This record gives sequence, C-alpha cells and structure tokens, in this order.
Amino acid sequence: MKEAESSKLQQISTSVWVPIPQCSSWYVGRDDLERIVLSMLRLPWTPFSYLIWKSNNGFWHSLLRESTGLLDHLPLLTARFDTVLERKLGTWKDWNRFEPGKTDFLAELTASLEDSLFEYPSLTRLSIGVLYITNVDFCAQINALLDTQSRTFINLVAKFDTKSGKIEWERDSTRYEFSFQSPVLEEGAQEIGEEVVGDDVVELKSTDLIAMALWAAVRCALWRCSPSSKPLLRFIKSMDSVAHVK
Repeated sequence: MKEAESSKLQQISTSVWVPIPQCSSWYVGRDDLERIVLSMLRLPWTPFSYLIWKSNNGFWHSLLRESTGLLDHLPLLTARFDTVLERKLGTWKDWNRFEPGKTDFLAELTASLEDSLFEYPSLTRLSIGVLYITNVDFCAQINALLDTQSRTFINLVAKFDTKSGKIEWERDSTRYEFSFQSPVLEEGAQEIGEEVVGDDVVELKSTDLIAMALWAAVRCALWRCSPSSKPLLRFIKSMDSVAHVK
C-alpha cells in the first residue's frame, strides 16, 4: 500500500489484549471483556434497579465511567430522540450515585431508544454497544459525530458486517475500521436466538449509530447509579450466626 493511501486508512485498536487502568502489567483478553460487556448489556433492567457491589477504583468502574460521556449532552440528544423524555430530564450530573427518579428516567430512556431502533436486529445494537464500551477509539469517533456547537449530527453511513463483526465508514477522506470479535458475535447471536447471516451487511446512519451508543451509555449509567449493596452486606455480617428454630 502506498504511504499516501496508508495515511488515509486509520486501523483502530485490533489488539487481542486490553490493558487494565492503574495496573500496567495486567491485561484482560478482548474477547473475554466483550463477553462480559455483552452480558451486562443484555441484563434485564427495571426502574427498581439492583443492589450492586461498587468500587470506585476498579477496572469495571473505570470502564463504565469512560463510557458515559454522551450523557453530558442529554439535553441535545433527548430533544432529537424523544421530546417527551426531554421534558422529564432532570439536572443530574453525577451518574455514580443513586437518586430517586434517576433510574426511572434512565430505564424509560433505554426502552425509548430500543423502540426507535426496532428496524435493526438486537445483535446489531448490542454489537455497537460493546464496541462503544470496550474500544476507546470507536467511542471517540462516535462522540465526534455529535456537533455540539451547531446542535446537529454529522451525516454519514456506516456498514456493519454481521458475520465478520467489522464496521467501517468514511469521513473527510479517511476510512475508519473497527472490529468486534466474531466468536463473541456468534455466541451472542445464539443466546438471543438471532442468526448471523453470511455476507449480510447492515447500513447504519450516523443518527442510529449515536442512538445505539447512547443506549449503551445509559446502560452503563444504570449500573453506576444503582444502590450499593455494602449496607446490606454489613447488616448481614452483623447478624447472629445462631439460627433459632421453633
């Protein structure tokens, strides 16, 4: 490939290992991380939330925190995707703390985004969500599609190959390629009962890409702002170990 052509192709983050923040000598396999994130995204969620063990310094917390950047633009995004929810939008800034009404809003926004993306297979939305959370370069490029100054989205059409797990698009004479691990994609399809069709390429508008990424960011926020399980565990540990039977 010529140097000029090579400079136009930005191959993004294909390493099979992902470094763990604050632990430079520790890595996690990309396919393992994608499986974990895929399971989290498929977790049934309600406004009642879950009690979750929370650590503010762990790898999982850091990963989810970095994936909620789109929520900084919720007023603009809800105005574009759901005007009803725009009126319900509160003034929440901290997505790491439980507050009454916050999980209700996020769960409702999740359902609204899923409804707006009904024309796509669930696996497409899940795949984009996994890429958005696990691939920092993909996350940055999706965020760059949002023009906050003009309050518009940059128009483009991406092509997602549901067999290979590759998504690509061109912008400003630069072609971007990202890849989802194919074995994980196939396993996910089997779990949700969808078939991975060979050579089946799905075209995604930038609006839908942002909606899928926002859906993943909201799921991350739901996990982060869930109530902590520590008070309950402390209470259980304080209980008498003797069982009284009548």
